[in-house]
Amino acid sequence: MGHFLAHRHFHIDDVCYPSVTTIINVKPKPWLDKWREKHGDAFCDAVVKEANTVGTEFHSIAEHLVNGVNVAPSTPQLAGMVASLKVWLSQHQIIPEVQEHAVYSVVHQYQGTLDFIGTLNGILVVIDWKSSNTIYEDMGLQLVAYARAFEERTGLKIKTGWIVQVSKKPPYKLATREFKLGKRLFKEFLALREEYGTKECDGLEVVNLFTEGGKGGSI
Repeated sequence: MGHFLAHRHFHIDDVCYPSVTTIINVKPKPWLDKWREKHGDAFCDAVVKEANTVGTEFHSIAEHLVNGVNVAPSTPQLAGMVASLKVWLSQHQIIPEVQEHAVYSVVHQYQGTLDFIGTLNGILVVIDWKSSNTIYEDMGLQLVAYARAFEERTGLKIKTGWIVQVSKKPPYKLATREFKLGKRLFKEFLALREEYGTKECDGLEVVNLFTEGGKGGSI
């Protein structure tokens, strides 16, 4: 299993595979454009950087908690978020199979790193931990893309995905949403994959993975 940073270029047989999030981001986001127009790139970049820092630590703590390991949050904000997550975890039976797992699809030429695959109350699911302000519809596209790439690599079909989102603001409310990972949702993702097309990378931070028989190896 490998870990790939978002800025790296993932190659298989010399073909650059875009990430799931990069593909989804081809959808227009007019509200984001207006936000940047109003506040300026410098301010917005700083906000995004801080949010990413919080999100990275939150993901790491969630991964440890699922494995039964307590980690002390570095800030009162994260302590509040983690407290909400602990309550939710205590209410469910959750058993991990893989976490922070890099997956890719040779058939559709994309890649990404999923947060969690395992059982939730006895059902095999993919889960994405979120520290966003809300749950967006597009998050389902991320889940189905990961699930289908994982199925391509392993043969295991995952029909259900969950977003578990905790607000970064007091009272650090936790929300969840279940997504059915069916054909319609995957077709929507594939339409975005087609729209993204093929783009040349700059040749920097390239991770190469070679395939056997055109099927690809495991990560």
